[in-house]
Amino acid sequence: MGYSSACKLPKRRETWFDLLGSLADTLDDKTMTTIGASLTITGEITSHEDVTIHGTLNGKISMQGGALLVAPTAHVQAEAKGSRVTIHGSFSGDVTAAERVELTSTANVSGTVLAPAVILQDGAVFNGMMEVAGRKGRAETRFEPHAKAS
Repeated sequence: MGYSSACKLPKRRETWFDLLGSLADTLDDKTMTTIGASLTITGEITSHEDVTIHGTLNGKISMQGGALLVAPTAHVQAEAKGSRVTIHGSFSGDVTAAERVELTSTANVSGTVLAPAVILQDGAVFNGMMEVAGRKGRAETRFEPHAKAS
């Protein structure tokens, strides 16, 4: 009797409960929070895990760990700080990221964006000030909108 190559058992005998426990430990490392589309939050969010916002949030977002994703259905008016921020929906306020900010083709953002790397996909709408503050050894670039001629 043989085992398929996709299902090799370890040399030590493990029960299904041991294997499920290992799976649960692995999933705990990838914990994330989802704010549903019907949810409205006013206040402050502090998180140590990934957060996805589908609903409405007014306030402050402090990502101590993990990434922030603003979904296409989201409406956020906040000051957001984190390592990685991806915006698909509507965001008004200040965004500061330690690694990068990405505005996808469905993003509609007004405010200030500050990060070492900023990605603007074709179709993204941005109105405000953007500062790409380079990492050590890199030049800093600052972008500001020009006033429209009357």
